[in-house]
Amino acid sequence: MNKLITERLAALRKEMAKINADAFYFSGKDPHASEYLADHWKTIPYFSGFTGSAATMLVTKNSATLWTDSRYFIQATEQLEGTGIDLMRLRVEGTPTHTEWILNNLNEGQIATDLSCLMLDEYEDLSDELMLEPFRIIDSEKCINNAWTNRPAIAANNIFELEEKHCGQSRKEKISIVKEQLDDEPLLITALDEIAWLFNLRGSDIEYNPVFFAYALIDTDRTILFVQDGCLSTDLVPKLKSEGIEIGNYHSRDKLKDFMSFQADFSSTNVSLNGYNMIQIKANTGFPPGEHIFVDPFETNVVEHQASPIKALKAVKNQTEIENTRKAMLKDGVAMVKFLHWLDNNIEGERVYGEYELVEKLNSLRAEQENFIGNSFYPIMSFRANGAIVHRAVTKETAEPIEGNGLLLFDSGGQYLEGTTDITRTIPIGTPTAEEITDFTLVLKGMIGLSTVRFPEGTPGCNLDVLARQALWQYGLNYGHGTGHGIGFFLNVHEGPQSIRQDYNPVPMNAGMITSNEPGIYREGKHGIRIENAILCKEWESNEFGKFLEFETMTLCPIDKRLVDKSMLTKEELEWLKNYHELCYNKISEHLSDEEKVFLKEICSEL
Repeated sequence: MNKLITERLAALRKEMAKINADAFYFSGKDPHASEYLADHWKTIPYFSGFTGSAATMLVTKNSATLWTDSRYFIQATEQLEGTGIDLMRLRVEGTPTHTEWILNNLNEGQIATDLSCLMLDEYEDLSDELMLEPFRIIDSEKCINNAWTNRPAIAANNIFELEEKHCGQSRKEKISIVKEQLDDEPLLITALDEIAWLFNLRGSDIEYNPVFFAYALIDTDRTILFVQDGCLSTDLVPKLKSEGIEIGNYHSRDKLKDFMSFQADFSSTNVSLNGYNMIQIKANTGFPPGEHIFVDPFETNVVEHQASPIKALKAVKNQTEIENTRKAMLKDGVAMVKFLHWLDNNIEGERVYGEYELVEKLNSLRAEQENFIGNSFYPIMSFRANGAIVHRAVTKETAEPIEGNGLLLFDSGGQYLEGTTDITRTIPIGTPTAEEITDFTLVLKGMIGLSTVRFPEGTPGCNLDVLARQALWQYGLNYGHGTGHGIGFFLNVHEGPQSIRQDYNPVPMNAGMITSNEPGIYREGKHGIRIENAILCKEWESNEFGKFLEFETMTLCPIDKRLVDKSMLTKEELEWLKNYHELCYNKISEHLSDEEKVFLKEICSEL
């Protein structure tokens, strides 16, 4: 058994007994439903050892169960080994949800949770399915605090301003647009990337995401930004106030008491608002199930559900953001080519490198680029069978040597003042097998299929997803993750509301959206292959049949020809690859040394 994890679970159960809790539910979130968590809210990693970015967990008096999706099945199996924690594979037939598990395994009782990390929509689902009785959901962050030895403090780093030359639009303009979209109620903004975008501010409270812990409230005649004390510089405070922006305290949010009611997006607004006690009223006032209203009985504030309009606004990049993103993609391409050149000269020599050393090398090359702020997520560097672990985060301790034949998959990205990047490449080390070449070529065909599509305005990404999978499907192959996610502008590397995946999402692909294009194939115990570019949706033409859109590939980095079976590609696919490599060479070569230029010329030459 994993002694450290079992000791931590024992400490948690001891605290649960003090409040007569029959189970403790971990939502896997922070108070803003952030994808990546600051150390203070990494509760599931602490109590389970699982470090994936998507999970929920339920701990009872004598069991522990963790749910995650297909991206993390292999990783979770490895990390949970010896902990006594059962793994539940989401979206696999026969796997119960956490509420179904509760109903099947607990007759009644109290389910404790940290309500500050439970979003209103999730709480409503829980309470509806469990019908509150014979179960009660009780708030107890104290259980975590008492059981977690030396729990890290909440990050409170400096907040800085993103200049208009980078973002292309002033705070005043953005706030005015949001106010125009308000109904009668003020809007409480809780998602951190939405706040950062709206106020043209950035921070570093969460690693990889240039955001800061905050709330904001927009009313027709008031704008309030709630931040932690001391995070705004002495120059920035008067500047914001001169623009009519009030400054409130993140932890107390006393200014919310000025409002009898407001709207909020339930997907990113937590139940307790970190101490501002929001209690569901339908349990004791006769509101029908599913009614989207919550109330604080002590302050009489009513919160009504309203999908945040900021999601759609920030998803469509303005021309300044697009041009700056092109600059960021060029910088990233230069770093990537330098990394490929370094690999070509070093990886098969006498010195054996490990996966983690390659992460450090790639990080150092990105850091050489002007206005580089940091990585946009923890880099994935996986050799051979490790590539089948879709979101593997290698460490010094888990790194394996790069020696012998096999595929090397690396997925990484950078945060620059000019934009956010996300790129995946797969290359052969040594001699590739026929299966590896076939798999890679099928993935490439899917990536080109999505890159070259033209489609009517109003088409959602779920209607385009098949283009990335069709070549794989013809061979009876598939991958379990989505094909494309939105990419923020010097913000979160994963953002909505658009996506390209099999799951239904009605949001259309609109001109100005930047989305990833990343099909793959994963063979457990053998290899993983993924090719990823960022694509910009833009207008193509308008005619009597309506307006049509297309994608422009923004990422600049060659695709490894050694893994391509030319006979499997159509004339059009070969032409696309030729043109793409010419673009990469023309854009990147002037930023390289003479030796690196020769290398780039070779890897960009025709098949």
